[in-house]
Amino acid sequence: MTWASENRAWRAKALLHWAPRAPEPLRLRAWLAAPIAWDGYDPLTIEGALQSLVITLETGRMPDDVFSDCPIETPLEDTDIQIPIVDSTGYGAVPIALASCGVFAPGAVASVRWRRTRPRADYYGVDVVRVATAEMKAHNLPAATVVASYLDFYVVGDRSLLTRLLRDLTELGARRGGGLGRIHGWEVAEHSDWSLQGPGGRLMRSLPHSAGEVMLGADLRECTLRAPYWHPRTRGLK
Repeated sequence: MTWASENRAWRAKALLHWAPRAPEPLRLRAWLAAPIAWDGYDPLTIEGALQSLVITLETGRMPDDVFSDCPIETPLEDTDIQIPIVDSTGYGAVPIALASCGVFAPGAVASVRWRRTRPRADYYGVDVVRVATAEMKAHNLPAATVVASYLDFYVVGDRSLLTRLLRDLTELGARRGGGLGRIHGWEVAEHSDWSLQGPGGRLMRSLPHSAGEVMLGADLRECTLRAPYWHPRTRGLK
């Protein structure tokens, strides 16, 4: 039995439970309780976090456990997870979620959070602790962060379903185990419209190179188009 067949039942239920029924343009505002990890290169997105919540609610398991034995070559149609955000099929073979990358509050500033570790001699179970080698070495590792009061995502989605999911979304971004990306709460509000162009005409999310969209702030590089963004199933020039 393949991974796709083993997981088809709960994915079908997720489609019934979480497909947007009354979509509208919305602003999802995360009020941040801590700096959030971001290095200015890969944008912050909301779809992957929503997918993780759907997986947990539908299976009762952690997403890493569900996908641990999923073959890397499994096609998109057998691995996609439904969330309450509308998709556009007008950009080629890969559906594009109508969701912007994260937009920081005015006055946001770049910062660095340091993660410090020291040798723990009582943990190693050895007679001699060599603090200048391998895992016994002390570390002082920087993490690029942004300090901001809030982070906005502009989407076309189902307000009631998104509100339900966001109640359980308490962290965003990388290095969450170190306290980064903690969220006080969410605000879901109406927005005038959803557009690929944000303030100053900047591109609001990744698009395939074949779409031909040329906007301020866009650059050409290889990345993925659809959550989960770590999966290479939609990798290409964007």
